[in-house]
Amino acid sequence: MASRARALRRTGQSPGFSFPELLLVVAFLGAVALLTVPWASQARRAVVGELAARHLATVFRSARIEAGRRGATVAVEFADWRGCTAWRVIADGDGDGVQADDRLDGTDPEIRAPVCLAWDFPGTRIAIARPLPGIDGDGALAPGDDPLRLGSGDLARFTPGGTSSGGTVYLHGPDGAAFAVRVLASTGRVRVLSYDAARGAWVER
Repeated sequence: MASRARALRRTGQSPGFSFPELLLVVAFLGAVALLTVPWASQARRAVVGELAARHLATVFRSARIEAGRRGATVAVEFADWRGCTAWRVIADGDGDGVQADDRLDGTDPEIRAPVCLAWDFPGTRIAIARPLPGIDGDGALAPGDDPLRLGSGDLARFTPGGTSSGGTVYLHGPDGAAFAVRVLASTGRVRVLSYDAARGAWVER
């Protein structure tokens, strides 16, 4: 994954936060929330995982909003970067959707540079680290299975019409808890779920 950050290309002026500003505010609020719980406590470790999942959900929701604002497809792409599974945000620059060749040559610009969840949420990984039931009809999931269930290219695409390519990203919290961020294809809506081991089921947060 390229590590350079390209300038955000604007298609017009609009009130409110820009995409990077919104994500910065969300990350700041998450950090403030973490400070309210003692570092060494089990409660804090549990909070970190859920905050990370909610942050990723906000990334998806912000990409959906940005697609509508631009009138162009916006995608959240995942790839290995500096030893972690990172995400970055890319916008369609030529009207044909977010394509692999356009990402490589810069036609589809990067509007958010690569980010690892562990930077802001220590101990959290995009990973499947325990046996889990799949959410998208994938059957049982085993430790080490692919946590990115987004289809080809490990991209979550959002269209100006509000739909998405759909899929699920699985997270492993520092306390061992499992979370999932699911994007619904038909509506682009985003849900955060946690795995309830006692019930053996995923529960919406």
